[in-house]
Amino acid sequence: MASFIATLTPDLREEVFLSVDDHIIDTLPPALAAEAHTVRERAARGYVPPSARRTSGDRRAPSSSRPAPEAVVVDHEGNSLLEADDLSCVLRLLYVDSPKVQLAALLALACLYSNSREALLQRMLAVLCHRRDAPVMTASCVSLASFLASKADALVSDCGRFSPLENPGHPLLGPEPCFRAVTRHPPPLVCLRLLDILLKLARDLPPVARALVAGFATPLLPQLSESGLPLLLALLDMPPFTVSASHVDRLLRLLALLASKIELPASDKEKEKEEAKDKQTPRPVALQCPRIAAASLGHLVQVLSKGDALGEETLRNAAAVVSRLALQPQNRGALLSALDHAAESMLAGVAEHLAAVCAKLEDQRATPAAIAAMCVSAAAASPAQTLLRIVNMRRDLCEQQQQPEAADSEAARQRFALLWPVLTRCLDCVAILDKRQQQQQQPPDGEAAAADATPLLAVASRLRRNRQAQQKQTGVSPAMSLLLPVVQLFFVMNAPPQQPQPALLTSSDQQPAESEYNQFVEKYKLALNEMIHANPTLLAAGGSLEVLLRTPRVLDFDNKRLYFRMRLQQARERDRDRYPGLRLNVRRSHIFEDSFHNLRMRTADELRGRMSVHFSGEEGIDAGGLTKEWYQVISREMFNPNYALFKQSDDGAYQPNPSSYVNADHLDYLKFVGRVVGKALYDGQLLDAHFTRSFYKHMLGQKVSVKDMDSVDHGFYKNLMWLLEHNLADAGVELTFSAESDVFGRLQVVDLKPNGRQVPVTDENKREYVRLVVEHKLTTSIVKQIEAFLAGFRELVPQELTSVFSENELELLISGLPEIDLEDLRANTEYHGYTAESPQIQWFWHSLGEFSQQERAEMLQFVTGSSKVPLEGFGALSGMHGVTKFAIHKTYRADGLPTAHTCFNQLDLPEYPTYEVLKSSLLLAVREGCEGFGFG
Repeated sequence: MASFIATLTPDLREEVFLSVDDHIIDTLPPALAAEAHTVRERAARGYVPPSARRTSGDRRAPSSSRPAPEAVVVDHEGNSLLEADDLSCVLRLLYVDSPKVQLAALLALACLYSNSREALLQRMLAVLCHRRDAPVMTASCVSLASFLASKADALVSDCGRFSPLENPGHPLLGPEPCFRAVTRHPPPLVCLRLLDILLKLARDLPPVARALVAGFATPLLPQLSESGLPLLLALLDMPPFTVSASHVDRLLRLLALLASKIELPASDKEKEKEEAKDKQTPRPVALQCPRIAAASLGHLVQVLSKGDALGEETLRNAAAVVSRLALQPQNRGALLSALDHAAESMLAGVAEHLAAVCAKLEDQRATPAAIAAMCVSAAAASPAQTLLRIVNMRRDLCEQQQQPEAADSEAARQRFALLWPVLTRCLDCVAILDKRQQQQQQPPDGEAAAADATPLLAVASRLRRNRQAQQKQTGVSPAMSLLLPVVQLFFVMNAPPQQPQPALLTSSDQQPAESEYNQFVEKYKLALNEMIHANPTLLAAGGSLEVLLRTPRVLDFDNKRLYFRMRLQQARERDRDRYPGLRLNVRRSHIFEDSFHNLRMRTADELRGRMSVHFSGEEGIDAGGLTKEWYQVISREMFNPNYALFKQSDDGAYQPNPSSYVNADHLDYLKFVGRVVGKALYDGQLLDAHFTRSFYKHMLGQKVSVKDMDSVDHGFYKNLMWLLEHNLADAGVELTFSAESDVFGRLQVVDLKPNGRQVPVTDENKREYVRLVVEHKLTTSIVKQIEAFLAGFRELVPQELTSVFSENELELLISGLPEIDLEDLRANTEYHGYTAESPQIQWFWHSLGEFSQQERAEMLQFVTGSSKVPLEGFGALSGMHGVTKFAIHKTYRADGLPTAHTCFNQLDLPEYPTYEVLKSSLLLAVREGCEGFGFG
């Protein structure tokens, strides 16, 4: 049966798997059984792989510059029941004290007819844009009959006839008209009602939005022949929009919606694809950006200059409108000029405000509390945030151009140069104040002063000290919050241009060391890291400090990790529906093979889904604990020498085995291992896996060096260093540009360069020889294995995200902290039924203090499912419901062994009578139960 199924084509095999009974699936070999479970799971979830999506017309096609296709709204046949002259009477309902919601629905129905849509929209715009100071009239001036018989032009009539649009306080509107005291037309509330209705119509009916952007075929007013956008933008300079934030908010919401309908520029290839699609399925003509008067664009820039007077959503809508209107070249020029003028007018005020802050920071008599209060009040009045918004908007517009003018950028930098001396003085003062405060509050740290034994321990020790400092100060200081907008201005104005191949993979800076930018970054990197830690979005795409990702050596590991997690979380939220769940059913005794067969058929999309694990023959229910256990067991099993995938180096770490080809499936297995490591990073899980420095560099895309040979083969490294330090002629050493390797008892010779066996190594070329032999040992001899591993690893973790780390930091990210800090664990433990002073709790911590590091790791795995410590410390232990602290629960019995619930990081500790009984029982439970689950 199995051999027959294996010979079928994939399509037929899938049909068989979906139709046969479960007992037949259970008799299949592991590879076919795993494929059958995958097919059935996909069918049950309705999941379609990407290849099938593309062939079946899936809507998730590659994005283009065109907006999404508009919903097709077909005009109703015939004419609307509302004639054009009747629309004025309907619009007068806007002036009634409390109009019903049905008015918007009535106008929407009128817009379904082409003959009434344009007339209605133009009258609504006419009401919004008409400005007339009119005295309040009495009912005796005119009769109701003449009011009802008025023509459409009565909406904006200059004649003496009564119209509620010109005289909204007329008593004919009701016994207590709400606009009686208003003498300016239209009243503010009517403006809000009109904008709300226009927003709803434009959102629900694409023809309405198209008419407002493209203009009207038969305009009632000359200015409506091209587009309604200029008229709406002109409102920003008219009351009540000049004094009311709510009116500006509604207007910009409407403008942002209309601007989103404007087509973005497309590349030539995209245009060809869109034209081919249009031939098959005709689409509406794309909306082009209209030309707007410079004065109206200036009013839009003034909105961005109002700062905190408007809400964040209003400012985002204004920025979106600016960005779309700048697609038109004349508009872009006018906007850039308006933005430059706004920035220049604000620059002097920012400099003056910053100088006043600096003077107060330099005041030696000021107390820390007084300085903090001053910074809070100064931040509320600072114009720097508004100036930053203007500068960012100008930068975004310049990036729309293919070749931004360097002269303009240099002139702008010169204008802003007056801020930087004052900024550096402020930062120096803040650094002195922080240092003085730390000396007063923190005792000397002997551990911090001691030298760490290894680079990994050095990174871990620095991480622990940073975490302790962050626990004492959870947020950025008031002074740093005050200076942050000015710091962001510095980076926007002085950041080096993006290079074709940015320096993401090296620790050296690509800019000259004496440049003002690099001097600033090096001097104030502690302050910069404090700001980033408080607001990680500064490193996000488009963030003001994103440029620091080009020189990752100035960033702390914590900030790199926050950036890494933030990018992965954004990807999850963006494509949440694309990733179905993933369930593994594996045998513990064959965990590597079963996991390989389960995952090799999965797509990258499926691997990004939430994974749950079930061990065959065990009763565990996976709420997070079994998954952590699976990661721990699989990470140890992939180094099993029986698979010949990795070999151990002199320092105990692992790197790919050059002779792994003895395993016929070695490349598939290595791709699977890369997927496991990538999946662990994607899920935030830790692995019991330690690779060589050179292999971590391959994951980062960095080149190996001779120093990396030290951890792989210390003896060979010493020989290479001896060659570099001694004269070869005097020593009588005879070498050629070739390398020898022992492959199962047979000596093989490989040329390091063409005809290398005939090229002798001399003092002149010995450095080249050392470089080539190191590349051969660490790269060339295992290049296929490296490529297979990275093929699986990159499916889940893009190189751009990991390239900000060093090799030591990447090991911490994959494997966690190298030691267990009992003080940190004790500080993040909760007690239920016990207290911290209970004898059993005191005995528990005393026994852990006597445990070896191995026994502590086994205890941690017994309770949490993982022997690794989170990078943030035990305060960030993960459980079924997110962060779940280590918990000890009391069981009211004196016999039996401790039990654990790994999904909740919970230890059930009996009330033992003596310390000896507790320690022996705990050790027995840990040793016998650190792997395997009865209930997870």
